[in-house]
Amino acid sequence: MEQIDLMNIIITEYSDVFQLAKTAEEVRQAFNAKRIVSLLNIGGGQAIEGSFSILRLFYQMVDLSHVSTQTTIDPLNIRQSPVIFSHSAAYSLCNHTRNVQDDVLELVIAQELQKTIKP
Repeated sequence: MEQIDLMNIIITEYSDVFQLAKTAEEVRQAFNAKRIVSLLNIGGGQAIEGSFSILRLFYQMVDLSHVSTQTTIDPLNIRQSPVIFSHSAAYSLCNHTRNVQDDVLELVIAQELQKTIKP
């Protein structure tokens, strides 16, 4: 929580350089404004310290870096929050099991497109 607090302070203090993004649209806005996109993520379950209230806070941005293909697909089927792959590459670009399979990336793109064209 202290690290997130510190990042929020830095992002606020240097808002001409950094922009917090929680959605794909916010990433596009930051890119267009020529700001560094700041995506907050939590690695490891120890960060919640056994607290469901902290878990609910972290639920607002789901990071699926370095998880199995099925572990990636499961939250995509039930998610309400955006997902990110904060430190993974596309499997077709870097053939390593810890990277995101191309069919999973296509699923994410398809879901995002569906959200943008719904009335």
